[in-house]
Amino acid sequence: MTRDELDEILRKHELPYVRLTAQKAAKLPLWASKGNGPPYLPKGTTWPRDMYPAAQLDFADVPALPGFPREGMLSVWWTEDHCDWKLLYFPEIVRDESKLETDFSFFDWDQILYPFHPHGQVALAFEKHRGCASWGDFRFAQLLGEKTVEALYDSTDYNALFEHVWKHSGSGDSRLGGYASPQQDDPREQATHRKYETLLLQLQNDNFTHEWYIEPAKLAAADFSDVLYHSACD
Repeated sequence: MTRDELDEILRKHELPYVRLTAQKAAKLPLWASKGNGPPYLPKGTTWPRDMYPAAQLDFADVPALPGFPREGMLSVWWTEDHCDWKLLYFPEIVRDESKLETDFSFFDWDQILYPFHPHGQVALAFEKHRGCASWGDFRFAQLLGEKTVEALYDSTDYNALFEHVWKHSGSGDSRLGGYASPQQDDPREQATHRKYETLLLQLQNDNFTHEWYIEPAKLAAADFSDVLYHSACD
């Protein structure tokens, strides 16, 4: 199989996604789209006090993606070891610091396993892209067809072709939507997890990849109460 032949197949199955990029920022509003730093928390909010804020995304900053909310704040929290996590969603964003929690002196910021580099608070930017199916996504063989996959594995240019798929799919990107590129196995290979069809969020953290999957109907309703999480390293 040649690269041109592979590209023709890959282009048929592209999906839009939004890439997350980060730039270090010493000072940001509490309601900004950002990673790592002091979180957005309206006073009176019940929040996971045994976890750390990893990222928060204002959907109004995000280029439109089919099925995704157009407003509201999604906040990602996790423990030091990533074994436990929580998503908070705020349909309306309060941009008045007097109505927000501001004292985060109790956080040991040195213990946070940051999802973005450089370490420290970062501003998040969002870029619309399209990407082909990643070979880590459980639908890869189904979408490309068994004969194509066999040809890839049998090719003398196996490594170069799979590297090409990796780049074409944007597999190394932290992202919203599109295809997932999990390390090791896609948890949706299990029939009981197939309902979590949509990749909500993928974050890269050193050699770990973290994904949150959601049912399309619940995503459209901005209901983040039932989400499948997967994390693994290479």
